[in-house]
Amino acid sequence: MSRNGQGQEEQISTAPATQLILDACSKAVNDYHNGTIGKTQALLAITTQLVSLEANQTGVSRDNGTIQSYLAMLDKVDRWRVPVPGSGGEPIREEPSE
Repeated sequence: MSRNGQGQEEQISTAPATQLILDACSKAVNDYHNGTIGKTQALLAITTQLVSLEANQTGVSRDNGTIQSYLAMLDKVDRWRVPVPGSGGEPIREEPSE
C-alpha cells in the first residue's frame, strides 16, 4: 500500500482520470490565452476540476497549491497581454511558456 492507503492497482486506475483533469486545466489556460473564455471562467473550470480530483482521491479538498499554480499561469497571460508602463503602449508579445 502507498502512504495514503491506496493500493497500486487503484493508483494505476486513477492515473488516466488525473491526466484528463490536468488536460482540462491546461485547456482552460490555453482558452484564456486565446481569448475564447474570460479569466473568471478559466479559474472556475480549473478550480472545479482540481477540487473534484482532490476530493475523489482523499475525500477532502484542502490543498490550494495546485490552484495557485494555475492562477499564476493565468496571471502570466495577463502580463503578456497588458502593456508594460513606459513601453509605448505595445503589449509584450513573447509567447508564454507552458
